[in-house]
Amino acid sequence: MGIGDKVTGRIKKAAGDLAGASGLRREGAREERKGEAKDELKREEREASRQEAAAQRETENAERRAQRAADRERSKAQPQKARARSERGKAEAKATEVEGLERRTGGSGSRASAEGQSKDELYAEAQRLDIDGRSSMNKDELRRAVGRAR
Repeated sequence: MGIGDKVTGRIKKAAGDLAGASGLRREGAREERKGEAKDELKREEREASRQEAAAQRETENAERRAQRAADRERSKAQPQKARARSERGKAEAKATEVEGLERRTGGSGSRASAEGQSKDELYAEAQRLDIDGRSSMNKDELRRAVGRAR
């Protein structure tokens, strides 16, 4: 501890002054300075620990704030996702209704109409109908798959 070194240093300085021994006085001054340096070191270590703790708290607070912001954004997106699913369901129901009407009336959605479509048109139709494996199908396979899915 620094206080012992300071006291020892002061005693040696005083003894050096009384005895006229400059070497003892210098030794006492060095020892006193060593005690002061130890005290300064302790203060700096405490301050560094305090700063580290404050930085850690600030980091944790920032992470909590970021998590709360992310949670808020996610909660905002939930109603939008629900509306999108609802709209998707409505659109699919309407597409099914239209396809049924076209089949009954012989409109452009009938199996026969697949005969005159290009591969790109068949692929787009297969994509709309969500037909699995469509990317690896040739034109005839797409035509059959689209016809079955209608």
